[in-house]
Amino acid sequence: MIREVKLSDAKAIVDIYNYYILNTNITFEEKQLTVDDMEERIIEKTAKHPWIVYERDGQVIGYAYLSGWHSRSAYRYSNEASIYLDSNEKGHGIGKELFGQLLEVSKGYGVHTILNIIFQSVVVIRVCKIDPIKTIKASILSTIILFGSEFLNVGLLNIIFKNDITVMFENIKIKTICGLPSLLIFAICISLYNLYMTKRESKCLA
Repeated sequence: MIREVKLSDAKAIVDIYNYYILNTNITFEEKQLTVDDMEERIIEKTAKHPWIVYERDGQVIGYAYLSGWHSRSAYRYSNEASIYLDSNEKGHGIGKELFGQLLEVSKGYGVHTILNIIFQSVVVIRVCKIDPIKTIKASILSTIILFGSEFLNVGLLNIIFKNDITVMFENIKIKTICGLPSLLIFAICISLYNLYMTKRESKCLA
């Protein structure tokens, strides 16, 4: 079952996390964490963001949480998702279940955008069999374009709502409609870039 994290989960969570510190480079950490370290992180993260765990037969075998993308005020509705599973539980759909539940839970925290470049890159590499370097570059570029689209959209909304953008979040329908311009800008930018790259490759082959 999936439930909210508790401090008593710190031991199981740190065991899962330390495996990735020791055997991979995805955490960007160099030293293993202690149970006390993880308890501090749980307290810090859950003060503002959701953190859930996947429990089976009384044992935590995976967890997921959101954290702030940037400290500046304009990014307060943008979060980064992190998902970690027990090394023996990969490929069973647990990560998918955790991410789905995390999306549902995030609604109660006013989250507007969830980002994860590493997750995006891994999915594209494994599903589409594309070169890893090209995939990482494409993921970074698409994220930059996404932020640019959101920036332009927020600027437009500030003009429309006369700098009181919080009014938009009080109505789900208005919020959905107001999010469409950024999606349209993003789609146009990606299409133009794809057209440019296609023409460039055609010239190289000619």
